[in-house]
Amino acid sequence: SGPKTVCKCTSFSHDDVRRLILEKDLRAIPQVMQELHWTTPDGCSSCRPALNYYLLAAWPGEYEDDQKSRFVNERMHANIQKDGTYSVVPRMWGGLTNPRELRAIADVVEKYDAPMVKASGSTSSASRRKIFPPSGPISTPPAWSRATPTASRCAP
Repeated sequence: SGPKTVCKCTSFSHDDVRRLILEKDLRAIPQVMQELHWTTPDGCSSCRPALNYYLLAAWPGEYEDDQKSRFVNERMHANIQKDGTYSVVPRMWGGLTNPRELRAIADVVEKYDAPMVKASGSTSSASRRKIFPPSGPISTPPAWSRATPTASRCAP
């Protein structure tokens, strides 16, 4: 029955959308939706994050990331747990960090009395980062900015 469409908002597959973004020099989510005849004016929770990602990949350094089109875990800089708390995941490019950033992470762990710090040597990119579940619900963006001095540069 053909390739799976991005969502119900379009008849295009993921591969088609990525190809057409480049071919038609599309540089913004509304432009993609208009040019590719999206059936919904603002898209949905499936296609907006996909389009945001495809535009970031197609035009690195040029495309301005659309924060509201990020998945909730990326917007909150954390992974939502079943009990309503968050596991905060500082971004470490390539799994690398430095002593200053490690100290900042330790400061946040102590401030929020996190019960553990997990460091994984897994090959998956998410598992290479340090993860510290807080002991209760916290406002993640302030905690994130304290945990990673470069948060303003790389926070979603």
